[in-house]
Amino acid sequence: MNEKIRTALKVLLILIGSLVLLLILLFVGIGAYMAYGSQKADAAAKAFCGTVNIGDNFDAVTAAAARTAYPNRMMSPEQGQYRFSFQGGIFHAGECKVAVKDGKVVSAGFVVDDY
Repeated sequence: MNEKIRTALKVLLILIGSLVLLLILLFVGIGAYMAYGSQKADAAAKAFCGTVNIGDNFDAVTAAAARTAYPNRMMSPEQGQYRFSFQGGIFHAGECKVAVKDGKVVSAGFVVDDY
């Protein structure tokens, strides 16, 4: 009887240890995926910002954003200021902030938005 209890406890401890290890690996994997996604989003935003030049027609800039391989969205929080947001990890986005006046780009730069 004592040997059966000992064997059952060993099996139970192995199962609990396996579950704990699985949960740790799951959280590490999610963290690594979020870090990779954030780095990839920043690289895409920087690459897009590198193609935007002062004096460019804003319609051409929005068309170029639509053609990028990395999904993005355009926001306009202020008049004449546009942000092309490249979503990374859950709470992270790399953004290209573009200022426009009279339909022409007057400035463009990379910014990071951690929500």
